[in-house]
Amino acid sequence: MIFKGVVALAALSAVPVMAADKVQYGKVPAWVMPPPSPTDTPAPAGAAARIIYSDVQTRLTDRGDEVYTAYRIKLLTADALAAGNIATSWNPDAGSVTVHHLRIIRDGKVINVLSKSRFMVIRQEAQLEAAMLHGMLTATLQTPGLRIGDELEFAATILGRDPTLGDHHFGFSALPPQGNPGPFRVRLSWPQETYGPPRLQA
Repeated sequence: MIFKGVVALAALSAVPVMAADKVQYGKVPAWVMPPPSPTDTPAPAGAAARIIYSDVQTRLTDRGDEVYTAYRIKLLTADALAAGNIATSWNPDAGSVTVHHLRIIRDGKVINVLSKSRFMVIRQEAQLEAAMLHGMLTATLQTPGLRIGDELEFAATILGRDPTLGDHHFGFSALPPQGNPGPFRVRLSWPQETYGPPRLQA
């Protein structure tokens, strides 16, 4: 699930980062639609968290694919506190990552986590034993001070371009499994002046 912040990594090593390898921070892109409206559907009995919204929007551009991922969840039990371990990965040779916000909503008040905390960048190499390096970087942040009853809201955009595909675009998005009620959205868009109007094929 995209709202789970815990990521299993086979091998991690801290690396010195250059400017091109750092996490960027900025506003939500203009092409992104506002988040889906929350529903009043209750969480299943015994659920660790309630999904307020989950949103994945992809924009095809001449620079590559921009994938905007955002979510807001309410932490119902201690098991959900692990969602505060935020992680996002990208290939610095083919793109970048921009974090838009990380917030805690507590008793109706918004706490801007990024005002005091920043992501740490580490190198993820899962096949070191085979002498294979893929160059992926992972940015991680352990959200400080989370409590049961808090709502956690995160948004980031990853820009990527596969050099082997040239001007072709490829990717996938998965709908959530059953048993997780809440508003989920998966959206794909592109500039029509570049790629033309939508075409459907049977």
